[in-house]
Amino acid sequence: LPFVIASVTTASSQSYKVGVNVINAGIGFGYSIGYVANSTATPVLSASFEHGFRDVGPGTLGLGGIISHQSATYKDENILGTYRQHWDATYIGFRATWHPDILVTGTYDVYGALQLGYVNYGYSFSGTGLYENAAANYKSSLSSGAGLGLIVGGRYYFSDKIGAFAELGYDLSYLKLGASFAF
Repeated sequence: LPFVIASVTTASSQSYKVGVNVINAGIGFGYSIGYVANSTATPVLSASFEHGFRDVGPGTLGLGGIISHQSATYKDENILGTYRQHWDATYIGFRATWHPDILVTGTYDVYGALQLGYVNYGYSFSGTGLYENAAANYKSSLSSGAGLGLIVGGRYYFSDKIGAFAELGYDLSYLKLGASFAF
């Protein structure tokens, strides 16, 4: 038993510092995109990258990027015909993270991030029957644009290179959970 405990303790020795690269791959929850009720939506899929750029004060500054995507579909069939609405949302952004030394250990990495990004919303409509020429009447109320966001996140490393992450903040979702890969 002491050997197992020592192995687990020494296996988790990754810390965020200058030169470290991390990729997060996750799923977002709590999105606020206003799709039609009863639509089916994919979860928000998200990937981010950051590079330990330089020491700033009592911590390390990381620079990188993020991309997130979600889509949703609504379909209705009735006596007048059928119609289908489809939405896509893609967020692409630059992010700067700061990892305070006091909150970065061999196992834990707590950080804050500032993101500047652009969300692009796509919309399509198709119909049959009386809905066939109705595309002009069905428009998305979502508009694309740039935005600034604050994120608070943390990682727990299971080994030198593999961990789990959680982030609170908003790009296309309010909470992201997933895996982290350091190299």
